[in-house]
Amino acid sequence: KGEKGDKKRYKNFDLPLLGEIPLEVETRVAGDEGQPVTVRAPDSPQAQRFRQIARQIAASQSVVNFQSELELPVLRQ
Repeated sequence: KGEKGDKKRYKNFDLPLLGEIPLEVETRVAGDEGQPVTVRAPDSPQAQRFRQIARQIAASQSVVNFQSELELPVLRQ
């Protein structure tokens, strides 16, 4: 399957692909040692991608929260 199979999977579930992070040795080693790559190497391409994906998740969740606030409650007597 690989990379193309993963992208198809997102489409099948109607989910947005928020980003991709290549599994570099430094990312794995930093995680194994309990220090995220965003801390150990904040300017690395992997750290930048993690932050980009985090921003996309936050923006997406903000839209969901805003939309749910617009829904009026059903009043029952």
